[in-house]
Amino acid sequence: MTEDKDFGEWGFSHHVEGVSVLLLRYHFKETEQIKAILTNLLQQRLPELQGCFTTLTTQKMRKRRI
Repeated sequence: MTEDKDFGEWGFSHHVEGVSVLLLRYHFKETEQIKAILTNLLQQRLPELQGCFTTLTTQKMRKRRI
């Protein structure tokens, strides 16, 4: 899990096996909202994130296989 776009892009571009990346993108004013969304995501959909590069915002989630 990272807020660093460079780290997230590195993990995706190097096709590292067995790794999942969750990139959080939000404005500091959205901290409480992203915390709630992240908690819900991890509780309900964690298995489908494995082996994926996932970007999470307060508006949407996008995932791609690594």
